[in-house]
Amino acid sequence: MPGKTPFGADLEWACAALVRDLVTLTMGISQGTTATLQAVVRPEPDVLWLGLAPRNQPGERYALRTPLLKSDGSPRTYDDVLLVLRRSESLRRHDRGRFDELDVVGQLHGCPVRNSGDFVDDPPLESFQDSLRTTLLTAAFRGTAPLPPAGTTRLVGFAWLLDAETQWVRLYLDSPADPGTLGVDLDVGHGAELVPELMNRLDEDLPAAWEYHETDPDPFCRRLFDLRHRTDCR
Repeated sequence: MPGKTPFGADLEWACAALVRDLVTLTMGISQGTTATLQAVVRPEPDVLWLGLAPRNQPGERYALRTPLLKSDGSPRTYDDVLLVLRRSESLRRHDRGRFDELDVVGQLHGCPVRNSGDFVDDPPLESFQDSLRTTLLTAAFRGTAPLPPAGTTRLVGFAWLLDAETQWVRLYLDSPADPGTLGVDLDVGHGAELVPELMNRLDEDLPAAWEYHETDPDPFCRRLFDLRHRTDCR
């Protein structure tokens, strides 16, 4: 993720579309009843790490290493990744022995990353709601949901982070203002207000004032800025 080494424009577009669609999995309808997605990062050009919080409990978090490409060479879609996540949760709850034997290949913000290669090609656990969602989104957008234009700032990953006192979101952004992936920490309560201004600003350049908020980057970004206490993005 820190260095942009794409396999090609088609994969970059597919990955951006996948991240856009996966953000809907960060919440469940009822608190504590299902697993929620708490992080998406791209540590390698053809790999995603997907962080899950079972029953929305951060203390039970784990992550999956999932290839971006299927065995036939085509990019994985939202539906493909959803089935991988669903299979993982099925194993964790109903076949814990097999789940615990999955190789741990890294750490994602303090939680183990398990390799999904052992079950990524298992038979899908599809539901009626999967087809319903696809149909309704196609109707809502009259086709595929749009992405930001090429050459503008795009969301390429995110993470729900917390310490003993606070919770916040880290956005991973690819921007024409910088050659590598940028990490930006935002207070969730004000994030929705700041994000449009932030991304429009990064379409032009990296604000000089941000240098005072720069901190050590994590493994998934080249530079990291803590803007949690800012009320604007200038």
